[in-house]
Amino acid sequence: MTVRDKQPSKPPLWTPHFIVLNLSFMSLSAGFQMLLPTLPLHASTFVSQTLVLGLLVNILSASATIVRPFVGLKLQTGWAGNINLIGLAVSLAATLGYFAESATALLAMRLLHGIGWGISTTAYGTMVAAMIPPSRRGEGMSGWGFGMALTMAFGPLLGNALFQAYGFGAVVAVSAALTLLALLLAPLIGKPQLPPAAPLAQQTAAAGTAWHRWIDPVTLKPASLHALLGISYGGIVSYVMLFGAQNGIGNASIFFLINSLASFAIRLVSGRLDDRFGRSRVLIPGAVLCAAGLTLLGLSAGTGGLITAALLYGTGFGVIQPSLQAWTVSLVPPSRWGAANSTYHSAFDGGILLGTVTLGWMAASTNYATMYMLSALAFVGYVPALLHKTKQRRPQPESGA
Repeated sequence: MTVRDKQPSKPPLWTPHFIVLNLSFMSLSAGFQMLLPTLPLHASTFVSQTLVLGLLVNILSASATIVRPFVGLKLQTGWAGNINLIGLAVSLAATLGYFAESATALLAMRLLHGIGWGISTTAYGTMVAAMIPPSRRGEGMSGWGFGMALTMAFGPLLGNALFQAYGFGAVVAVSAALTLLALLLAPLIGKPQLPPAAPLAQQTAAAGTAWHRWIDPVTLKPASLHALLGISYGGIVSYVMLFGAQNGIGNASIFFLINSLASFAIRLVSGRLDDRFGRSRVLIPGAVLCAAGLTLLGLSAGTGGLITAALLYGTGFGVIQPSLQAWTVSLVPPSRWGAANSTYHSAFDGGILLGTVTLGWMAASTNYATMYMLSALAFVGYVPALLHKTKQRRPQPESGA
């Protein structure tokens, strides 16, 4: 018998159910990403108020953030698949509602879409956690992120192409069809059930306070780091086009494509590195790459600098995000994965909102270049957080931060 024969085989990761889950989520995400650049353009043809246009961009993140703690609590009943179907149905109804041409209707549909998006992304994350073998959690979370990275790269491009060629109605029709496909694929995922949580009275007695049912304190460190990532990303999605215009870079939209492709590429290996070497040794280099990308972005005067900045930031982003999610779910027992994923996603959405506001104020006080260089300081918080070892609850033996 050879040494290779003696090595234990890895538990399977890319099972049929895991593949279908990824395809379903990719369909949902592609339809969602198509609307990001086109909805504000469509609304600007009949809405003149800047405040309303800003609300169309931000109200979705706000409603998704608000609904997620309730979804996380409900997921503790164990029926993530059924809850996901509800979220997908709500997202489909909201997408069809974008055919309306009034500011009030679009705001209402955007609010509803945020609720559906918040429900489904939390449910998908919880089902993923239930499917991935603990020894391959970093690799599995990276694999699940492939779909998001690809749709972030090509969804907006497809949306813009349809918008320019056929108008916003075609964008809505294709987005709705993709959301419907996600809904039709969802029952084929199976029903990965989580162990039900303890009764309310028992949970409260064990935790000390009732709010611990909603947010598990041991997940606050990775959630806080995810919020810092969200702050920087809020500055990217909200202002990189304006930065390009201010600095004479005409094709600044290429940042999003390069950023997403870099994030996709690094996920091919980052999850395995996370499983092998531990989170600190992956997250700190990721934070350094993001900070370097933001600094270089602020210094960029042309397309070359913009592309290099996108490569650095996208690589760091693709390292950090799946590692933080793997860390988050590893800190709690399976019955708390719903609440853990809720906290993880809500922290990022909250960071985006905070970054949009605070970095926008910073840019107004200085300029976009200075704002991006200063936003790199957010990643300084990763170093003490990851080097300082805290006492963590570990339901199964894994390497943590």
